[in-house]
Amino acid sequence: MVPYRRSVVVITNHIRYEASRYGILASNFKRSTTDPCLFYKWTEKVQRYYRRGVGKLLHMMRWSRPEINTSVRELSRSLKGASYLHVKALHRVMAYVCSTPKCGYFLNPKEKWDGNPNSYEFRISGEADADFAKDPLTRRSVSGNVARLEEVPVIVQSVMQKLVAISVTESELYSGVTCAQDML
Repeated sequence: MVPYRRSVVVITNHIRYEASRYGILASNFKRSTTDPCLFYKWTEKVQRYYRRGVGKLLHMMRWSRPEINTSVRELSRSLKGASYLHVKALHRVMAYVCSTPKCGYFLNPKEKWDGNPNSYEFRISGEADADFAKDPLTRRSVSGNVARLEEVPVIVQSVMQKLVAISVTESELYSGVTCAQDML
């Protein structure tokens, strides 16, 4: 779908523009001898910059780049007060997005539908996984699931579970039930 791929390119170019504004280029990110974060003054302007950057990454994560799901989820946990390490991690994710512009969703179903609702059966599939007690403070687990329609990902999630699981099995079961609910 041309409009969809064009929107991915526009968002990637916008991230590239924001990254160049703050001196975060993918080509020289790892080779830098001085860290640009050392010169930040922790004012409301820098906190706003961090929140704006995370917001753009959240948009990309939701609509075009599922592989940055976990890192953006972790970045969004510190929106109230970003530290030096949070801004550095934000820059690292932005550099990754800028250096991999051709990654993302590819909407390519295996079969075509002729429009007749009685002649075709849609195939819905899903995968779920959980990481038991990922957060050391709250002991909550992280669930991840993917729901697909005709082998095309429709829903991709990575969320902190709302309850504290007692075992790995309970955590996996919660993740599987969440995936099944999404597939319905």
